[in-house]
Parts: sequence; structure tokens; C-alpha cells
Amino acid sequence: MKTVLDFPSRPLTWVVGFANSGADLVTRMVAASVAWQLGQPAVVENRPGANALHAADHVARAAPDGHTLFASEQGALLLNESAFAPVANIARAALVLVAHPALQATNFASFTAAARWAGVRLRFASPGASLAHHIALQALKARTGVDIVDVPYAGVMACMQALLAYQVHVGVFTSHYVLGHIASGRLTAIASFSERRLPELPAVPSLAELGYAGMDIAPSLGVVVPRRTAPDIIMKLSAEVRRAVHDPKVGGKLRRLRLEPIGDTPELFAAFLQREARIWKPFLTVGPEQGLAAMEGTQHWRSS
Repeated sequence: MKTVLDFPSRPLTWVVGFANSGADLVTRMVAASVAWQLGQPAVVENRPGANALHAADHVARAAPDGHTLFASEQGALLLNESAFAPVANIARAALVLVAHPALQATNFASFTAAARWAGVRLRFASPGASLAHHIALQALKARTGVDIVDVPYAGVMACMQALLAYQVHVGVFTSHYVLGHIASGRLTAIASFSERRLPELPAVPSLAELGYAGMDIAPSLGVVVPRRTAPDIIMKLSAEVRRAVHDPKVGGKLRRLRLEPIGDTPELFAAFLQREARIWKPFLTVGPEQGLAAMEGTQHWRSS
């Protein structure tokens, strides 16, 4: 009878729902470190499509033996929460609301004024309905009451290209992705989806200081395995992921990407997902108005 001492007995497959993405890059960093510690190779398998839901379905059907892992942000996990067991949260990124300079919105007040002007409906570049970028904008629309049209694009890179070409007016991106464009004047930073100002953008106000508390919405990359995986295998994997995230070399690389390393336990990751569900789930299934109504009853969501 095999025990946790026999694990892993073959290469670990890390499935990611996005190719050529930040999630892919970070997963490869962590997977390589875990592979070295466990003495088995790591295979990172990209299964793009349906905002990582194809990847989620593939892992959910895999044997629950710990050899197939799913690295994903919250959306795909919350839509399939009964299929997975949490292993560890790796890192989170901060989101920033940005606008094309041609919109002439230089701050949050002028942004909301532009969004309420009857002469034009602002367009938002959405990378996918289950991604943090999209959820953040839906929550903002619900809180402010502004009318912004969601224009779907195939991923974050396509959204950036559309915004820079002024095919849309606004976008939501991680801070690392927009710092250069903000510094060059190609994009205008409006606000960060955070409780406090971001160190990398000290002149940009947070939504909390603008009066919108509870808007700390951010993509967080975590690792899960199929639900029936043995607890001792989950704990072994979690310990190695934590070791990798807290390794100075890996942690340093994460911070240079403007990511906040986490590296927590299965229990803490599970509790995190439960808290995130209060904000994410209403907007994963319904529109902004119904989403706001569902969220107002929670302690996490506070009125401005």
C-alpha cells in the first residue's frame, strides 16, 4: 500500500488555463522549485479556453493522487469549488483602473463624470467574465451606478492593445502591466482597487480613500488538486509550495513582478476563497445590480 512517503512517484503536472501569461510564468517558477525539492520533474501544461474553465474541468477529472495540480485565480476555482481541495495560495497582484488620455479623465471625479455624460457610453476592455479584472469593473459599476459597456477580448494582452489604440476608453490591469504605460503618458491611472495606495503608484488614490471601502479586488494565483486527494498528500504539496514561495530567490522574482507572495496553508487558502466568494460570486453569475444587492448583505461589503 502506497503512503505519502512514496509520493510523488512520477512527474507532477501543473495545469494552467492561460498560455503566455503571468499565471503561467509564476506557476513555472514555483513548479520548478517544488520539483527540485521533491526530486521529480515538473510539467507545466497550458490548457487555454473559457477563462480557464477548460483547464479546471480537466483537473477535476484527473486521478486524485496529487500528481495533477491546477494553478488558477479565484474565478475558475469559485465556479468549481466542489471539485477541488485547496493546497496553497501563491501570490496576489494589485489592480489599477486606467483610461486612455483622449478621454481626458485625469482623476476619479472626471472619470465618473465622463461615464455619466449622455453624449457617449464608455467602453471597457474585458479579458473574460471570470477574471478579476472584469469582476473589479462590475463591482465598481455597481457601487457608482455608472453605465459602462463591457467589450469582450481574448485575454489581457488584447485588452491592452485595444485600449492603447483607443478602441475602448478604460481598462483594469495589474500594476506591473501598466506601470510603463502610465510613466510614458500613454495611459492615465485613475484609482487602484485597494484599501491603501500602492507603493509603486504613490500618486494614485485607492478606491477606499475615495469613499469606496471593500473594493480590494485582486487576482490571486492559488494551487488546488482534485477533491478526493488524500489529506497527507495535500499537506506535503502545500509545504513544498510554501517553501518555494518563501524561498528568497523565488520571492524576490515575485516582488519584482509587483506581486505579493503569500504561501499559506490549505486551511488559510480555503478561508480566503470563502471570503472572496462574497464579492466574486454575485458577479460571476448575474449583472451589477443584482450583484450589488447580493453583496450588500455581507459584512465584507461596506457602504461608501
